[in-house]
Amino acid sequence: YAPHVGGVEARVAGMARALAELGHDVTVHTVGYDPSLSRAESTDGISVVRYPVFRYGQPRLSFTRRAPISVLRFASWARRRARGPFDLLIYEEFPWLHAFLAPRAARRRALLDWCEYRAHPAFAIVQSILPRFFRWNAAVSDEVAGKIAGASKQRVIALPSGIDTRRFRNRPRSERSGVLFLGRLWPHKNFELTVRAFEELCRRGYPGTLTIAGSGPEAETLRRLVAGSAVADRIVLTGEIDDYMKIKMLSRAELFVLLSSREGFPVAVTEAMA
Repeated sequence: YAPHVGGVEARVAGMARALAELGHDVTVHTVGYDPSLSRAESTDGISVVRYPVFRYGQPRLSFTRRAPISVLRFASWARRRARGPFDLLIYEEFPWLHAFLAPRAARRRALLDWCEYRAHPAFAIVQSILPRFFRWNAAVSDEVAGKIAGASKQRVIALPSGIDTRRFRNRPRSERSGVLFLGRLWPHKNFELTVRAFEELCRRGYPGTLTIAGSGPEAETLRRLVAGSAVADRIVLTGEIDDYMKIKMLSRAELFVLLSSREGFPVAVTEAMA
């Protein structure tokens, strides 16, 4: 949910829509670090409630992307909200502290959803302990579920992210052209490798373009990289796009590319296949 829209947000939105379509009342609690956003709104029949933390990413420590005080405030707010009359609570893995501070009564009717596994020692400790706090654990793929289960000795079910295939459309190969990446602009997405690979394609005679759609912390780094490329005039940076434009671009590209160093379960790949 805006303003930070990436793979985890797409997964949560998909789960929320599916539950709402089954007749459940769904409320999403998230961080609202853009003052222009409403603190409470309804979208697709889902209630979205934002806790205002307008400097969520600043000031931060060297080893975390988030400001510790902001994370603590959000976690405290989430703890209070969890005491509401909900039948089920679903906690996303990040930013972790909100899960650690979840009330014991809430954890007895809560599922912790794991979007990825990380091998760093600090992450390994959390991944071995946190699953034991919750009644249920789920993960974005069989691989992530197996690793979290192995680390924690807890049962973890695989709950792959789904898409509504009715929203996607296919085109004949003759109507497709160009290479497409879409997603959140994080360092692990390996944009330099994507651009260098496209440059090599062009040297071998490829006539198409490369489109990179999305926004994120690495947007300025990516702009500088593209500006210095020998084929800069054939690389298009769109910034953030909406769902309508995303589906339109997927239907027109001949190749989708994702060269990440790590992924839990990239929804964009499933969308490209659709």
